[in-house]
This record gives sequence, structure tokens and C-alpha cells, in this order.
Amino acid sequence: MDVGVAITTYSERDYLDRLLKDLAAQKCGLNFEIILVEAGNYDIDRAHACLGDLSDKLIFIYKSKLSRTEYLNLIFQLAKGSLTVRLDAGSHIDHNYLADIFSLVIETGAENVGGVMAPLALDDKQAIIAEIMKSPFSFGARKSGKAKYRGYADSVYLGAFRKDKFIFGDEWFDSKHPKN
Repeated sequence: MDVGVAITTYSERDYLDRLLKDLAAQKCGLNFEIILVEAGNYDIDRAHACLGDLSDKLIFIYKSKLSRTEYLNLIFQLAKGSLTVRLDAGSHIDHNYLADIFSLVIETGAENVGGVMAPLALDDKQAIIAEIMKSPFSFGARKSGKAKYRGYADSVYLGAFRKDKFIFGDEWFDSKHPKN
């Protein structure tokens, strides 16, 4: 297993449909698994329909009443890949995202890499929120928001983690301070 894709969600139907279709369209040549922990009412049949031929790569877990940190720790414990890529249900990735992330890790030797957080809008209300998020007074000053930036950053959006470089036992994410 090369890559584990980690997704936590709570009833984010339309967004999750789009993300799973994005994953089904990956042109990466990598062996990857998709570990999805759903806390709401999205069902496995819908996930399989979105993934199509790749539905055999899905590990679907329904588990409610955990914090996001506990969900992430669960997924990272289950992931078999040498690289674990975290995606949110609202993520939208292009067809070579996993290949690019994997190549970046191999090329740089970095322990943690990530993509660009570019707020997208599907309606007028979301457009206002997206513009606020792009502001330097919000998230706009960070390097992970710059599409052309490549280099060291003090924070990585979502992130892809090399499992051979991080040895945290049962906790990858701090469950004592789950809001951080």
C-alpha cells in the first residue's frame, strides 16, 4: 500500500460525493486506500456509487460522537500506506493530486507536505466567505494558500504525513486539546 487517504465527515453529502468522484478519477498509478469515517447519515452504497470501480479501495466506518481529533487518530491508526493524505469532505482535488503529493514527498524527502487551500464558492453567500478567507486578516497570509509557492512552510493545509517519520503511538493528533 503506497497511500492511505483519510477523510472524516458528518453528513456532507454533495461535497463528499464530489470528493469521492475526484478520488475515482485519480491518474496516479499508486496503490491507495480510502478510509472514510462518517458520523452522520451518508451511507456506504452512495460512497460505492461515487467511487465506481475503485469502491474496493474504500474502508467505510460509521462512528458517531467522537471529536474530529479522535476520528483522525482512528483513521491514522488504520491507514496502511507509507504516506497518509488527509482530505476534508469539502476538498476538491484534481486528477493528479495524489501523484503530485507522493512525488513531492519522494523528491524533497519532506516529512509532511500539503496542497493549496483555495476557498471555492458555489453560491453568493459562499463567495463572500471565500473572499474573507483569502484576506491576510483571515487565512490569506499563509504560504499554504499560495498556488505557486513551493518550499518550507510553518503550517500545511490538511497535509500528507510520512508514517516512517512520525511515531506517536496511538495518537497522531492531540486529543487533550481537540480544538487546536
